[in-house]
Amino acid sequence: MADEVELRFRVPDRPADAIRGWLEQPPAVVKGFDLVDRAYNALTYESRYLSGTGKVMAAVSLGAFKKMVESMWRLNVAFTPEGSGTQVTVVGRASEKTRRQLAELAAGHGGAIGPTMGV
Repeated sequence: MADEVELRFRVPDRPADAIRGWLEQPPAVVKGFDLVDRAYNALTYESRYLSGTGKVMAAVSLGAFKKMVESMWRLNVAFTPEGSGTQVTVVGRASEKTRRQLAELAAGHGGAIGPTMGV
């Protein structure tokens, strides 16, 4: 799908410090997302939205079906030790704007590494 994301980049921090940074000062790319799960080495973010069809259905039903027609963007962010730093792996589905912001985030850390998709 065109909205799928797979991106890897490196940060100089240890995994625990990198996760703490994302929790204390989340990057702009996940603002508007809710943190819905936290594992020892990963964070999961979700954001709900209405597609064009969903907006029509919600309007026609006066909002009664809004929850049923919502779609979701989800990003899983894993932090893996690599040398003295951390490899950050982002996998999921996101809007074009979010995918562009992810590419900018990776570029700010020396660029993407390995194969990428959707950014």
